[in-house]
Amino acid sequence: MIDIKTEEKAIRVINDYYEKLKTPRSFINSTYLEINMPDVNAQQLIDVLVAHGYITYGRTRDVDFVHIERLPKCVTYFEDKTKMAADKKVERLHDWLIAIFTAFAGALLSKPLWDLISFLF
Repeated sequence: MIDIKTEEKAIRVINDYYEKLKTPRSFINSTYLEINMPDVNAQQLIDVLVAHGYITYGRTRDVDFVHIERLPKCVTYFEDKTKMAADKKVERLHDWLIAIFTAFAGALLSKPLWDLISFLF
């Protein structure tokens, strides 16, 4: 079983490789993951990344050997994760503001509160 931290480490390893490329037509295969992540079954990790839509793995017309190719979801994974966390924080704040406003409005509109105010004044 591949956990999310292992997936993220593999995505980082793959992205680092492609970002440091000197030649645009260079590719990696499962051996690269085996070297950089020796404690994980590389083929199982590749299967998980393919299933989640981060990479493709296989032959293409341009390249005659089995290789890993990034998909856009892999390239923007960490930016998307940061954006989702920020969006979730804003949603939570919005929910809290609605709850506070509703409680305050409910207190002001309640008859017992107005009865108390008229009794005091």
